[in-house]
Amino acid sequence: MAGILPPLARHISAVKRRLIVIGIALLGSFVLTFAYAPDMVAWLKRPFHDDLIFYGPTEALFSNPQHRYTQALLAAMPRVDQQAHTKLQTIPGAPPDIYQRFEVGITASNLEKSRAFYRSFVGLEELPPVVDPALGATKYPFRHGDTTINVWSFGGTLPANKSSAGIQYVISNVETVDAKAKAQSVTIDRPLGLFGQGLRTIWLSDPDGVTNYFAQILPRRPAAAPSTQ
Repeated sequence: MAGILPPLARHISAVKRRLIVIGIALLGSFVLTFAYAPDMVAWLKRPFHDDLIFYGPTEALFSNPQHRYTQALLAAMPRVDQQAHTKLQTIPGAPPDIYQRFEVGITASNLEKSRAFYRSFVGLEELPPVVDPALGATKYPFRHGDTTINVWSFGGTLPANKSSAGIQYVISNVETVDAKAKAQSVTIDRPLGLFGQGLRTIWLSDPDGVTNYFAQILPRRPAAAPSTQ
């Protein structure tokens, strides 16, 4: 019995230390939660369209979805009992050009700075703002061809989420972007250089730290002719 008690006491002491660490971590999370509580409450009180609120038993929701958006989402879900590489489903009644469009959404802390970046630095076409009731914010679209970057904001007090979006541009002269970034004091995440065997790139950050990655495809060098003796 005397040989068992010291290891047991050490084990109990270790458990107590873990509980203290967990308690401190929980306390820290509560402090952070309360710091952003007003923003969280405001976000929860945002109005939504009635047809975007779904509730009911889980089995009923998945086995008999009533809304076409839910139907399309479930139809697009890959299943192990179906053939792979099935065509991605879209919402019934969607316009035919939906397959040709691609949209990126960015939550910005400062709308004016972000709009100026994508308008003046990147050079995208700024479209009229769009009020999106489902999102609970006004979207500011910037377009190039069939690609649209939507910028919106829920206020500048929320913590930055730099991993929410990343954008890649394939361009013809990456040195021009490098010079323009330096002239306008744009944050350079990764400087101009070679990336792999066939790309010359520069990685920039928008005002919220979202990566804007510019790549120039280098011409292939002709294979060297075999030497003759």
